[in-house]
Amino acid sequence: MKTRIPGPLTILAALFLASMHALIVASPTSAVDSIWHLFGPGGGGWIEDVVAHPTNPQEVWAMTDLSGLFRSRDAGVTWRKMSADVERGVPARKQIISHKRQFAIDPQEPRLLYWGVCGMIWASHDGGVTWQAVFGVPPKVGDDKTPQLGHALACAADGTVYALDHESTLRVSRDHGATWTELTKPPVAKNSADTPAFPFLLADGTLCVACRPSRGLVISKDGGNTWEMKLPQSIILTARATPTGSGLFAFDSTGKLHRSLDGGASFTMIKEVPHQWEPGLRFAGGLAVAKDGKVMLWAMSRLVVNNDNGETWTRHRIETNWDRGS
Repeated sequence: MKTRIPGPLTILAALFLASMHALIVASPTSAVDSIWHLFGPGGGGWIEDVVAHPTNPQEVWAMTDLSGLFRSRDAGVTWRKMSADVERGVPARKQIISHKRQFAIDPQEPRLLYWGVCGMIWASHDGGVTWQAVFGVPPKVGDDKTPQLGHALACAADGTVYALDHESTLRVSRDHGATWTELTKPPVAKNSADTPAFPFLLADGTLCVACRPSRGLVISKDGGNTWEMKLPQSIILTARATPTGSGLFAFDSTGKLHRSLDGGASFTMIKEVPHQWEPGLRFAGGLAVAKDGKVMLWAMSRLVVNNDNGETWTRHRIETNWDRGS
């Protein structure tokens, strides 16, 4: 069964639509009655994350906190639920709660997908048609009152998968999820269900972990064996690598956007927007970086766009620059 959501999800816009709370829209037929139509992945709750296919711009994946995992193959116009195997394998259904950064696609072999949900890691080797548990055991029936954070995931260009759990233990798999090895624990002082820490990779292979809600961004040049702390005074809410080279952008809890062009060795604050975040709050925003130097930052309902890797910025108002779909 396919359902329809309002408007196409392009590769860039998808990251900002991840925080949209309303999943259905009303179509009034009279002054008295209204008819409601389902427009996409729903049932209440949040779309926690949206991940674009690395080579097919028509394919998009959406993770929800209540309804599972969805795939679109027409740039977000229609969606199909793809999480049946996980739902059959986890009797404690309320544990199937996704958070941001818990889904990864192998950039070279996109048929290999990973989903770090309900304290486990699930892998698909056929493009999401079937799923197998590759780490952890399913929560027990009745264990619905304490949902686990799951694993934040990152997949390198060579197929190496990194997984960071809710206790900030970092593991690596170099055989598509068949086996996992613990790495040196990154210096994340605490973790949170609202803003869990997450790993990500630069285009040159450098491994990074945003320590949120702890302060700092840590960088490893040796695959997670040793760590170097950067931006120690900042809580990094979101970060993205440039598609090529050694660049990265990091947005902190006070509204500052930091840029590094040398693999994290040094940072420059290049943009500041009105924003205040504190532990216990969700971060409803996003950051996207494209190959052509375009950077998009969304925070506190403000969207700013840049076309020269962060040098100059233009504010785009939702009311005038975005089509909400129909």
